[in-house]
Amino acid sequence: MGCTKSLIARFCVLAETTKPNRIFHSARTQSGARDNTVKEFCFVADRELELPTGPVFFCHSREGRLWRTSSKTGGNPIILSISTDNDWIPAFAGMTMLLFRKLNITIGREFYSRPKDSLLLACVFWLMVIFLSHSLVAKERADAIVAKDGSGQFTSIQAAIDAIPDTRERLWLILIKNGMYNEKIFIRKSNIALVGEHKDTTRIVYAELRENWNRDHNGSDWGAGVVNIDTNANDVILANLTVYNNYGSLYGAFNKHQFAVRGFGTRTSILHCNIVSDGGDALSLWNKQTGMYYHADCYFEGWVDFVCPRGWCYITNSKFFGHNKPSASIWHDGSNDKSQKFVITNSFFDGVSGFPLGRNHLDAAIYLINCRFSANMADRPFFRPPSSPREWQWGDRHYFYNCHREWGDYAWFKDNVETAENTLTPENITAKWTFDGKWNPEQTMPAVLPFASIPSPANKGIVVPASTNTLRWIGGRNAVSYNVYFGTDSIPSFAGNRKETWYVTANLAEQTVYNWRVDVVTEDDTLQGVEWQFTTSATSIIQDDPK
Repeated sequence: MGCTKSLIARFCVLAETTKPNRIFHSARTQSGARDNTVKEFCFVADRELELPTGPVFFCHSREGRLWRTSSKTGGNPIILSISTDNDWIPAFAGMTMLLFRKLNITIGREFYSRPKDSLLLACVFWLMVIFLSHSLVAKERADAIVAKDGSGQFTSIQAAIDAIPDTRERLWLILIKNGMYNEKIFIRKSNIALVGEHKDTTRIVYAELRENWNRDHNGSDWGAGVVNIDTNANDVILANLTVYNNYGSLYGAFNKHQFAVRGFGTRTSILHCNIVSDGGDALSLWNKQTGMYYHADCYFEGWVDFVCPRGWCYITNSKFFGHNKPSASIWHDGSNDKSQKFVITNSFFDGVSGFPLGRNHLDAAIYLINCRFSANMADRPFFRPPSSPREWQWGDRHYFYNCHREWGDYAWFKDNVETAENTLTPENITAKWTFDGKWNPEQTMPAVLPFASIPSPANKGIVVPASTNTLRWIGGRNAVSYNVYFGTDSIPSFAGNRKETWYVTANLAEQTVYNWRVDVVTEDDTLQGVEWQFTTSATSIIQDDPK
């Protein structure tokens, strides 16, 4: 479309086509004749037109009428471009092309205009390029991007963490692109999320033996892990990535302490991650005074006591694999407060032949609800090791409900939650209950993953009352809406699109299996979710308020 000779008019519009990531523009030659090679993307210049939607700078037509964008629908930004026949402009234009290529945008031919004021024009244009390039990546709501290939703002995770502003009132999300990051991470700031591009191919890998670190740092544990979370670093989230301490594989030492994640803050969340160590104490979150930890959809692997929280911890829908014969897979220290507890729901335990389940040197309250054990698990209940400093002051507090082992159950994990203090029912054992009502992560968790997660009712959890009428989930971080699928068929039917992260069902049948799925709709894509399932019972409850 044509532009006048005024300065603002020299910014000519690149009109977006229906082809993804491809932008063309109408052009004028130096003589002012319209370029017929792009005619199908040109607009008639003698009347007011609506351009593709999104942010745009206005440009006058020959008749002085404004081009404008539609406000009716969403869309990608329209990019503006300018060049002149000045001698130095080709270099400027070349830099512009590099930027557009980096943003994965293909553009057409150059415009021509008078060389007068070209330096000023170039400076103003680059300011606009910076603004618009920000708009282009705004679909990704991360605050910073780390990429080994240099396509992000940072090439190391630690550099991105160190650049986080000290003064802020919201979560700071760092997106880590796929790659192997051989670095030790120190987190000293609160309210941050490290989110990988993919759980299995975004990998933080470092070899560290605790005793070596202690020896070289005057006995200090700060830094002994691959990911280290400081005492005052609260509300830290690790999501969609792998953290691996590979010291054992490199040096042949497997039974000693090799922390993958070690932390002392509170409200630490690990979502959709692999936490792996070639030694013991892989996941060690050890704030025994106020520590609260929530983990969902994870895989944990290690040796002795490879998941060993102190304080309050809730883990759901996860898998454990232990090389820990003859010690234990899980361990808990709840000795600072009688209300501290370690709850694991809807999870699966496996390991080498004869792996034991758990132990605790100090007082602990451990609940396993709706869990499965492989046939490799040893017939050995939770126990107090001889090295324990004292007897359990509050007795044996290990509780089970609906837990089963392949090839047959052992008597020691029969249902006994009704013997717990306050006569619990399995339905009461939730994340909110685990944290004594001080934290409810399944309703307050920020949307950091790209897909929907943490369904409620839980996937294949304990049966829920037929009067349950609201489905909930944690949304995707770039979502503009959600496609909900729901029904009794093995492939659920489309139930509607909505912006909220909850869906109210019609009346449910008793003792029926329901399947559902939530797809995340972003500005330019739809991410299909995994299918979830729950079963109704005949028990009634008061209907949930979706708000």
